[in-house]
Amino acid sequence: MPRIPAILLATILAVLGLGTPHTALAQTPVAAIYSDSTTIPDTAACKRALEIADLINTFDETRARAYLADSLAPAFLAQIPLADQIETFSRVAHLSKKLEVYGVRTYDPPEPETHAVLIVRNTMLEAWRAIVVDVESEAPHRIAGLQFAMARPPSNLPAQSRLTDPQIVEQLDAYINRLVGDGSFSGTVLLAKDGQVLYTRAAGLANRDFDVSVTLDTRFNLGSMNKMMTAVAIMQLVEAGKLGLDDPISSS
Repeated sequence: MPRIPAILLATILAVLGLGTPHTALAQTPVAAIYSDSTTIPDTAACKRALEIADLINTFDETRARAYLADSLAPAFLAQIPLADQIETFSRVAHLSKKLEVYGVRTYDPPEPETHAVLIVRNTMLEAWRAIVVDVESEAPHRIAGLQFAMARPPSNLPAQSRLTDPQIVEQLDAYINRLVGDGSFSGTVLLAKDGQVLYTRAAGLANRDFDVSVTLDTRFNLGSMNKMMTAVAIMQLVEAGKLGLDDPISSS
């Protein structure tokens, strides 16, 4: 079944604040030519990447501590202490629930065998992710670098038909239900197209201490998200010729 477009999902995740810690696009550079294969090479880097995926899927702090202490290179641990590594694994595991391994991603020109990009499907967020691993060249091939990254969809996926508006609404509602059921989201959602509201939803709790539910009229402390709205408003005034980007504040 076709899924919600990646751009829409990415926008939703950004608004929900559900990004993964230490994330970066698994594509360097953006214009790099890449290909994906479901056949995983028998390299030390790929083996380590698979071990990381298993550690997330079966996350246990005691097991994670033992594995990371034994498997991370000293220089890497010096950069990111063990406690911070474990915290990152815990958050990734919570936001993933289960990572489905798809395959490996390679680039042109190719990366060395000590580097691996394992493409996985985050079943909780319905998003493609990459486990990017660099290992030492000598046995026991300890992990010298590790990244949990956003990833573009696999290059060899079959073409999917475009979703209709009702299908998008249906899948978005199911997506929000899953997040709310997991306790990962409390808030409001609005989906609009060409000025027409297609979907509104209030979900979760506004105050857990008093068991107060979120409503469409709930007021939120938006914090730094106000900056985006201010920026859009300013650029609209610039576009209308009512304001210049170099104008002093005193002219407003």
